[in-house]
Amino acid sequence: MLAEAIAAGLEGTHLWRPRSAAETIVDGELARSGARGAEHAGAERSGAERSGAEHGGARGAEHGGARGAEHGGARGAEHAGAERAGSVGGDLVWVEGLGRLRGATKEMAGSGDVLLAKVMPVLSRWRPPRRERGVVVFFTGLSGSGKSTLAKGLAEYLTGHVDRTVTLLDGDIVRRMLSSGLGFDRAGRDLNVRRIGFVAAEVARHGGIAVCAPIAPYADSRAAVRAMVEAVGDLVLVHVATPLEECERRDVKGLYKKARAGVVTQFTGISDPYDEPLDADLRVDTTGVSFEESLAVITEFLAAGGWLPTRTTPTDPQPGG
Repeated sequence: MLAEAIAAGLEGTHLWRPRSAAETIVDGELARSGARGAEHAGAERSGAERSGAEHGGARGAEHGGARGAEHGGARGAEHAGAERAGSVGGDLVWVEGLGRLRGATKEMAGSGDVLLAKVMPVLSRWRPPRRERGVVVFFTGLSGSGKSTLAKGLAEYLTGHVDRTVTLLDGDIVRRMLSSGLGFDRAGRDLNVRRIGFVAAEVARHGGIAVCAPIAPYADSRAAVRAMVEAVGDLVLVHVATPLEECERRDVKGLYKKARAGVVTQFTGISDPYDEPLDADLRVDTTGVSFEESLAVITEFLAAGGWLPTRTTPTDPQPGG
């Protein structure tokens, strides 16, 4: 039960073990119980056969053996069903415990289950309370949506309000420093986003906060990042859902005009697709909204989720874009 319940969360981390002592004990107990059930059924069949032989010779033995086998089989099936029900109930206890572990904010998660309560301190080293847990705030959106401005503002806010390392991974900077050799075809964009996810996951692994702001247009790339990050911490996906029309109206870098003219090819939203996130934790549309208001929505969400202390309203405005 233990291995089945926690494998999805622990596998691949430094705390993962193929078989734990607790699992070995539980499996051994189930095996012994199964052996006792088989022994009990066999004894009932033998008794029935002896009874049949005494009351009717060969035919009685046949009849009694059949009845004994039927009775013993039913008892064995009932016993096995009880074992399975107990196993499922135990799994639910572990799954519920892991849910409490992931949702803990300030204090370490506890449990009313005796065995789970003993394991919780160990599991809490893998998933400490959110206030101490590594987290990646991953912005995605079209060029000109405002994601880079919000990411920079959030990183500055976090630096002044949390006692943890804050790392900003802006899309343009990463392109220059980590992915300068990649193109803008699908394969190049996918690998660029996965590199960002890998670096962000390493920040989260050590209890830090990473703020990322690539366009990240493809759903499978974002899913790969989520898998990497959630193996060691939490990921908060923020979709900066400013409409294409507004982004093109702003055209901060003049790229939309070049894309419409065919000078820039494979441009997200014009000549290359953008997969709208279906799993976004938060959506922010910056159309007609000030930077301070948009940033407040994000910090309030993080505080409500337990990743940040009670929010203090940011007061320093940032340039638009």
